[in-house]
Amino acid sequence: MFFTAEEIKIAEDMAWKMLDWWNHAYMPKLDGFAHFYFKEKVIMDPWMNEEAQWCLWPDHESKETAVNPGKYYGQKTFEDYLVNLFMLAPEWYPEITKRVRENLNESGMLKRYQYSMSIEVYVAMSEKQAEEEHGSVCIEWELPESRRVYFDMLNLPENLVRIEEVGWRREVRFLKKDAKKVFDYLYPNKKRIGYRKLVNRIDGDIVRLIGFGD
Repeated sequence: MFFTAEEIKIAEDMAWKMLDWWNHAYMPKLDGFAHFYFKEKVIMDPWMNEEAQWCLWPDHESKETAVNPGKYYGQKTFEDYLVNLFMLAPEWYPEITKRVRENLNESGMLKRYQYSMSIEVYVAMSEKQAEEEHGSVCIEWELPESRRVYFDMLNLPENLVRIEEVGWRREVRFLKKDAKKVFDYLYPNKKRIGYRKLVNRIDGDIVRLIGFGD
């Protein structure tokens, strides 16, 4: 992903403002707004599904309409949208626009780079515990088969976990009492990974799995 987590957060605010502006403007022109088409509908705010685009008040928190843009619409579509968004409003965040412009090809499209970045997943404690212990939130070593686990984390049962994704960082939270169920899902072949030792290092009832990838 070319854009950083901070830039994506800025873009989310821009998209909200632009869609709100569109909904309250008199006969606005579509070519002045970042957009793309999905299921034959115009998408101007990819943080919401296609049915919510014309709500008078955009809502990025609604369980019924809010979506993860990269997963729902596709990573490349979302990235191309972000390029268009920043290029259409260069005065809003000139430093970001400058970085985007420097990475466009002759056709005005974002250059696609191939990275050989490793993917790592760790059992992690809370930020508060790490601060009290003057250490890292990540406990000891990365989990075995981290690359596979990083993607399989998305398939964990919704009734067991809560998943958050920001850019290249993926986090799964679950109750310590459910640790065996979660690790049985991630390691169905019953591979011995010594997760209990890692989980027992955590104060409180919440266990976190943090994955770093691209």
